[in-house]
Amino acid sequence: MRRNKESTLNGVKILQLPPKTTNLTTLQFETDERAIYAALEARAQMQVNKFIKEGTLMKNYSVVLVLLTRLRQCVNHPWLLRRKPGEEGSEGDTLVVGDELFGGDIGKTCKNDSDEYGRAVGLLGAQAVEGIKRKLEERHERTINETSTPDDQDMECSICYEPFDGTELVTSCKHLYCKPCLETLFTQPIRDATTLTEEQAAQGSRVCPMCRSIVSKGHIFRASAIFQPPKEADISKVEEDLKPDIKPGSSLDRKGKKRAAPGSIEEFFEKKRRVSDDDVDEVADEVDELEIEEDIPPSTKMKKLLELVQGYLAEDKSVKVLVFSQFVSFLDLLSDFLNIHGIKNIGYRGSMGQSERSEAIRRFSMPSAIADSISVMLISTKAGGVGLNLTMASKVICCDLAWNPATENQAVDRAHRIGQSRPVTVERLVIEDTVEDRLLEIQRQKGLLADGAMGEGAISKVGRLTVENIRRLFAMDREYEGDGDD
Repeated sequence: MRRNKESTLNGVKILQLPPKTTNLTTLQFETDERAIYAALEARAQMQVNKFIKEGTLMKNYSVVLVLLTRLRQCVNHPWLLRRKPGEEGSEGDTLVVGDELFGGDIGKTCKNDSDEYGRAVGLLGAQAVEGIKRKLEERHERTINETSTPDDQDMECSICYEPFDGTELVTSCKHLYCKPCLETLFTQPIRDATTLTEEQAAQGSRVCPMCRSIVSKGHIFRASAIFQPPKEADISKVEEDLKPDIKPGSSLDRKGKKRAAPGSIEEFFEKKRRVSDDDVDEVADEVDELEIEEDIPPSTKMKKLLELVQGYLAEDKSVKVLVFSQFVSFLDLLSDFLNIHGIKNIGYRGSMGQSERSEAIRRFSMPSAIADSISVMLISTKAGGVGLNLTMASKVICCDLAWNPATENQAVDRAHRIGQSRPVTVERLVIEDTVEDRLLEIQRQKGLLADGAMGEGAISKVGRLTVENIRRLFAMDREYEGDGDD
């Protein structure tokens, strides 16, 4: 009979280890990160919704897993999503840098609907954008049901009284106007200066003609990007968008007896239907290694990780920290970020040879009193999650969640095992209102997280995601309150 750390004999644990404390740290995106994530999520929602309407969601299960992996990468840092230098772009690419994302000119709204939607979420918040979307949906329903009246203000511009032609703009106060009228409003002299402060007037803000609230140029959005009437999607377009995301030779490309011909994306996905949840971790572990740029701004998770590590070292300079992530390219970012702040670190990856791995562990094991000692080890979850004894570390930081919770358990237990003499602290970093937050909720509902410590062997493998699970992960079921299950 196999025993684990929680096994007892006569009511006493067989293995006596120092306590392990697991903290779930929930973080908030910065405004620009939220806009980028919202744009990517909106695009993914459209693709998944198309599969649901066509009844082919589970047939495209591998595509869904790739979309979820991209969302997880974006949660860590949007830099992980960019194309490689020299790689040809596509029309559906999401803009993640540049002034257009938060532009202050009416004429510079994002051309891509996903980018424009993300800009709205980043500036107004998801709740406000949902309110605008509901108003546009109601207007569309009145149009198709022919229940609108001549006095319906949403059917024509309230300034020129001309019917809308599909290019109308919506303000942050949910009022619709045609573009020429808004441009005139912002270029003509201020009529009612008493409503605006000097600062608002200097910034070029104006008063909404309908509700008298303050409107700025940067808070005007294309209505067609917030809500589009349902229509049939083009499957080939979805598959073409996903083409650059699959690395030849990865787990999703190796399975099957034959490889699809170049450009035959439909045939490619048809042969790769049987994909397990663990394949997502393989995709994450095989992300292309790319050169790190010096001017990459740190993400929310990177800032929090630095704060934690600096706090640990301030309390005890001899402390050792393990940092786990599914994505090798994110570990590269973290390595450069920590080096900039004077924190010595070393990596442990699947691409390293046996001698390199042994040397990395040897250097990490060196006491802090030695000049060349290392305080932080950055480990790929898949490569370093099993078979290692790293009891010299007493602090563990998990930068992202593993699809299989048992994988995360094994990783944490590299430090909390026989030979550990210090209490172990585990920090799990999760961004609120993202795919990570929803994955945690699904795991709680299914009883997969038996306790906060996530002891080894306490959690079984995550099964195949259901349609309802997928809808929740992509935030396509906003009314779900978490009080029921499949």
